Amino acid sequence: MQKCIFCTILLGEAPGAIAYEDETCIALMDVFPLRPGHVLVVPRSHVADIADLAPQARMHMLEIAVRLKGAITGSEISSDAFHFVLNSGRAAHQTVPHAHLHVIPRSKGDFILLLGSMARRPFGQASFKHLQDQAAMIRQFMEPPVQPSAQPQIARN
Repeated sequence: MQKCIFCTILLGEAPGAIAYEDETCIALMDVFPLRPGHVLVVPRSHVADIADLAPQARMHMLEIAVRLKGAITGSEISSDAFHFVLNSGRAAHQTVPHAHLHVIPRSKGDFILLLGSMARRPFGQASFKHLQDQAAMIRQFMEPPVQPSAQPQIARN
């Protein structure tokens, strides 16, 4: 069975522009960002459905998403508001079968830009250098790491 892309990144077998990591999850820049600063919070445990994660891990992912929101707001990335999006299942447009939470910065009047990003998403991969730069900027503004309440989890295929 082929590993999912998130597990491949978690195992260090593929690069990822990581904005945050701890024992429970990582936050990495979306390679097909809908807006600048689009981050994915990914559990280290390979589960396709968020419901299959331990409740503590789900709560921790949301806590990290809120901290990322604060870091992005404090950075040079333009944002007036945020979408927190979790697609669960193929019919809900979950394209990677590994649970993850999108943190998408939004700015007033960016609807047309957002639609354009969605339309070119399969073709509009961002440069890895640009994503690494955004991840580094976000890391600068992250609060000190929180202690996860769940036991460390690792990716398994």
